[in-house]
Amino acid sequence: MSPELIARIPGAAEFADWFGHFPRFHDANVEDLAVRLDGRGHLRVRGFRMNPEVDEKGYFILDKHCVVIFSFEGVTNLEMDIEDEAPKILYGLEIKECEGGFEIELQGSVGIDAFLRVKSLRMEFEATA
Repeated sequence: MSPELIARIPGAAEFADWFGHFPRFHDANVEDLAVRLDGRGHLRVRGFRMNPEVDEKGYFILDKHCVVIFSFEGVTNLEMDIEDEAPKILYGLEIKECEGGFEIELQGSVGIDAFLRVKSLRMEFEATA
C-alpha cells in the first residue's frame, strides 16, 4: 500500500510504524467480519510478522503478533464466499482507494474470500503475545 493511501486511513500510519511496514496479512486469521444494515461494520484480523530468519527447527521466526480492527461506514458493495466449518485464513488483504471511498479485498487461502466497497475506513490495532 502506498504511503499516500496509508496517510488517508486513520490509524494506518501508526500501525505501519509499529509493524515496520504495511503487511499483506499473509496467513492471518479473520476472526470476525460484520456488516450492519445501516452500512457500518468491522473486520477483525489476527496476524503477525514473518521474519526471514529461522529457528533451530527450521521454522520462520514470527513476531509483532497483533489484532487489527478495520472499522468502516457506508458499505456500498459486499461480496462474500465463506466456508462454514473451515478456518478463515488469508492469502492477502488489499486496500485500494476508489471513487467515493475504499475497496477492501480479502484474498483467502482457506475459508473466506470477500470484497467490500466502503465510504470511510479506519484502523486500530493491539499487540498480542
